[in-house]
Amino acid sequence: MTVLLAAARGALFGALLLCVEELTNLVLGQAALLLSDLAYLFAAYTVAMAIIGAALSWIRESTPHLMGLLACCFGFMAGGKIAEELWWMKLSQWNADAIGYPAAFALATLGLWAVLQHTRSRPRLRVGLCWAGIAYLPAFRAMNINAFGTASTPEVLTADAVLAIICGVLGLVAARFSNPLHKHVNRAIAWSIVVLLALTGSGRWLTRATFPDAAPATDSADIVLIVIDTLRTDRLGSYGYEGNITPNIDALAAKSLRYTDAGSPASWTLPAFGSLVTGRYPGEHGAGAHDGDENTQGVLNEDLPTLAEHMGKAGYRTGAIVTNPYLKRTFGLDRGFDSYSDALGLAHIPMFVQPLRMLKIPVMEGRYFYRPANIMVDEAIAWWRATQGGPRFLMLHLMDPHDPYNPPAEDVAAVGSPHSDPDENAYDAEIRFMDRALGRFLDALDDQTWVILTADHGETFGEHPDPYPKDYWPKTRHGH
Repeated sequence: MTVLLAAARGALFGALLLCVEELTNLVLGQAALLLSDLAYLFAAYTVAMAIIGAALSWIRESTPHLMGLLACCFGFMAGGKIAEELWWMKLSQWNADAIGYPAAFALATLGLWAVLQHTRSRPRLRVGLCWAGIAYLPAFRAMNINAFGTASTPEVLTADAVLAIICGVLGLVAARFSNPLHKHVNRAIAWSIVVLLALTGSGRWLTRATFPDAAPATDSADIVLIVIDTLRTDRLGSYGYEGNITPNIDALAAKSLRYTDAGSPASWTLPAFGSLVTGRYPGEHGAGAHDGDENTQGVLNEDLPTLAEHMGKAGYRTGAIVTNPYLKRTFGLDRGFDSYSDALGLAHIPMFVQPLRMLKIPVMEGRYFYRPANIMVDEAIAWWRATQGGPRFLMLHLMDPHDPYNPPAEDVAAVGSPHSDPDENAYDAEIRFMDRALGRFLDALDDQTWVILTADHGETFGEHPDPYPKDYWPKTRHGH
């Protein structure tokens, strides 16, 4: 097989991974990719896999070549995860990477060799395993991270088992048609891409956004709860900051009741939001139970009534628009909401971002795991306009002050360098960008709407010792 043909097959393989990933997100109710995001990811996936495909051109047969591509993907993703876990165990970044990636690739190589050896005389089984793996790997990863935000709850484990069964059936079908799939593998991949794109496109159209029906008109006021992630009080002009980066929030504060002594019951998102929606302390509501230095995946206590449930009983239509992995509906924070939009980043986190970041390779800086404020506000305005008539309650969460920072150039220029720490300057610029976007939403509300604005927690800039002195992330830190 020529290097060019191997590269072409790798590019097709990368496009197929993206299609499986996006179809999985559709089935699990995640937001669709923007066309610009789709184009970016398509280029990234196809180019990366074309390079790997060319590097594996020494594998002459088509199915083993595909399995080699699959093993490389598994090794890279598993390597990133192993390195991350070792880093959390207090290993240095270099040592974590030096152990994690070689170990994962060695495991992937050994697995590939074992499968190829044991299927040498069973070509049907080889083809079946190959196509089952191509479907399973991106779907498993997208499901556990993008849709559920965790891999450890019974709900997720059940979904993983269902996925394994579906992929097993797909493998049996592939084994049944092993000869054409083996002989015309490029054509088979191309047709698979066409079918998946058709399914995804039609599915997106059929499941486009819907909104709750209008409730009977009452004298109850509309209510909006705006929660800004990682926002420090001392960055608001209404609390004395001279940077003038939050004119819209300050204008709201000027005509509102402003609290001068209000604190969060937790220093990170999941337990803080658990308290926001239940009125209970984390030890009572259970979301994000804290165990030593490690943040566990505790879910909201099902026995506690939530704010949205109370609002629903009072005749309100309820909606939430959030974008943080710890706010995925898996943790139970969606209970009581008529609509709960919890998509991440580019509508979902791509497969290879985390392993690249563990290697300190910058990719999609700052926008890869949450949706920026302008997109969040667009969705909030659409929800607000579509739900007129009768009282409504909307919880809007904005993530921009959370690191990693990647503020627009306009806001970077406007903020300048008031701090000696570049991270603090970038933090201010992100807040300014968020405030500009939020202003559009506030302008869409009438004077009768009750607006509550708060933060889930703040951020540290060196005020406290770093509990992870070998941490390779920015020194900004919360949750400890």
